[in-house]
Amino acid sequence: MESGGATMSGKNNARRNPYVEDDNATMLMGMVLSFLCLFLPKTLAKKVVCTILLVAGAPVTRAALLSGLTERCVRDIGRSVRSGKVDDVLTSRKGSGRRSKTAAVEEEIIAEMSKKDYHTLQEIADMIKEKFRIVLSLPSVSKLLKKTTSAD
Repeated sequence: MESGGATMSGKNNARRNPYVEDDNATMLMGMVLSFLCLFLPKTLAKKVVCTILLVAGAPVTRAALLSGLTERCVRDIGRSVRSGKVDDVLTSRKGSGRRSKTAAVEEEIIAEMSKKDYHTLQEIADMIKEKFRIVLSLPSVSKLLKKTTSAD
């Protein structure tokens, strides 16, 4: 015997959204995120969407899928929302990432590069390894060059 779309065995007893099909929900949330990214940084836009989904009662896994955040991040946002600290969620702060290997000797590397003509990233990486005993990947050398050229 069926009543209201749910069977006696418990199948199909999940609430369904009458406005949006499941397939379209991800696409629509992507469009909302794209719009919010016009005004906010991408991570902050994702947090806003996640906060709204959690307040609306979406489960953590669904909120993570639709907002593009990890489940761990969604759980942290949920904790902040439940404790009333939404302003902590909606602030964007500088990450606490690892310092660059070359941070202490960047000026010396730049000075050394200006003394000689280096034609490839590999030549620069070899020079840094030889003179400063720092092993850098080619993408890291490229980032260093971009940082130094943008500072000029």
